[in-house]
Amino acid sequence: MSLSILTSINVDFYNKEFIMVNAKQYDDVSRFISITCYNQGKICNLKKDDHSAYVRYKKADGHTVLNHCEINYKGEVLVELTEQMLAAEGICYVDLLIVDKGSV
Repeated sequence: MSLSILTSINVDFYNKEFIMVNAKQYDDVSRFISITCYNQGKICNLKKDDHSAYVRYKKADGHTVLNHCEINYKGEVLVELTEQMLAAEGICYVDLLIVDKGSV
């Protein structure tokens, strides 16, 4: 049996504050972040047919990871914290990238 931990956060693209999420080093297929996106306080209507989502992740050891994320039916971005993302001890920084599929 595997235990999954889901952390839900709200991200406003015009807010420059950092959001801290705790995770455990070396966890694999157990930690997820559900992100509801806002644009100047208004909820973004993300659709998986129209948008792609990615996380750009810089680990404390200086290495980076770029992962594709799922956009669910509610328009939330689901980020899986992979074993590679959690391989290095310390504080990591993550950017959320939303891409309009029509511009790719």
